[in-house]
Amino acid sequence: MAGQTSSSTTIGTMAQTVDGGYSWTAIFQAAATGSTLNALANYGTGLVAVGDNGEAVIKYPGVSTWTEMPITPSDRANYDMQAVQFATPSIGWAVGKAGKILNY
Repeated sequence: MAGQTSSSTTIGTMAQTVDGGYSWTAIFQAAATGSTLNALANYGTGLVAVGDNGEAVIKYPGVSTWTEMPITPSDRANYDMQAVQFATPSIGWAVGKAGKILNY
């Protein structure tokens, strides 16, 4: 689960379930205030999530935590990413508003 719910405290929170959705545990909180996580993609055996304000996080294979991917802070507001896709485990793109494209 990623994104925004009716409570402002859950904006940018990623959660996981291990019981088919009966209960959820927060596993990551977006650093950028008010960021919404918009898309999630596999890259090899890892995961990448992208969102508003340049938020991009990665979960490496075999590691249980999420790590923020660096984007120049002055550029964050211009990168509201809407989708992410990987062609190979090491080549991927995220696309956003106003024609923004990031290559990973």
